[in-house]
Amino acid sequence: MPNAWDRHLMPVAEWQHPRGMMHGLANGEIRVTRGGMDVFQMVEGGDYIYPDGAIADEALKQLRELASNKEKPFLLAVGIIKPHLPFGAPKTYHDRYEGIKLPEIKNPKILEGKTTWHGSGEFMGYNRWGKNPN
Repeated sequence: MPNAWDRHLMPVAEWQHPRGMMHGLANGEIRVTRGGMDVFQMVEGGDYIYPDGAIADEALKQLRELASNKEKPFLLAVGIIKPHLPFGAPKTYHDRYEGIKLPEIKNPKILEGKTTWHGSGEFMGYNRWGKNPN
């Protein structure tokens, strides 16, 4: 929709490009090819070591600026990237689930015939440590 908004921002921080942000991992690391990368990453550090930290900072900055004009209504839409392949989050988020045991899957077999299973070529292209995610 042409002219539907007056600003479109994509802070790229140390990921240097919007595509770098989309597949961004910790501390500016960018997915080059998925074949040599793990499907997920967890790194010590705060929320700002991943791209969504920069996006949240920019959203807060824009919100403060837009809210300062009491006469003009506004809509602020913010897109958070994760979860997106490759999966990555600060280690503290993974640590919260340490020791939790998931219940057994009642029907672990893939159904035959028409199904909603998705082959996910992108997901399957990452290192999954020899495990079948299905």
